Amino acid sequence: MVKFSEIKENFEYPDAKIVEFKGKDIFVKQYLPTDEKYGLLFVSIAPLSLETKPYNPLVGEILFDTEVVKYYSNIEFDEEESSFKIFDILQVEGLMDLIVKAIPIDEYEELQRLHKEYIEYTLEFNGNLANGLQSLLSDLPQIMHEFDDLDPEVLARGQEMVKQLTEEKHI
Repeated sequence: MVKFSEIKENFEYPDAKIVEFKGKDIFVKQYLPTDEKYGLLFVSIAPLSLETKPYNPLVGEILFDTEVVKYYSNIEFDEEESSFKIFDILQVEGLMDLIVKAIPIDEYEELQRLHKEYIEYTLEFNGNLANGLQSLLSDLPQIMHEFDDLDPEVLARGQEMVKQLTEEKHI
């Protein structure tokens, strides 16, 4: 039997690959730890979760590609710099392509697959949420009418439960 503690004892992430760009060494991770992959995907999809307009694939690509460079390389970015400007510079200078090609193909393809699935899930969730809210709004007059006969004490308990769930971040 092999104990996991024996495996993790000597564990190290693969060394970064070094690529040269305009006389500077850029380190490109060959494997992104799972918690960092989650962070990359979350940051690149988060605006979509807040979006009230239809999904814009260009914005999705820009956010994903700039986050890939941020997470996989040792390039430091100014926090004030917009993702659009970063994307333009990386593309025009050929740096985006250089970094993506330095990432192992299976690693990058997995990241692209996860990104695509995350987008599909978010769009489906947002659509279901919007449909649910639309249905609720259309049924609201009938729902409000049913509250007319509700015991005020029962209503107060229900409101308190909703407040507690919201504060505890269950909803």
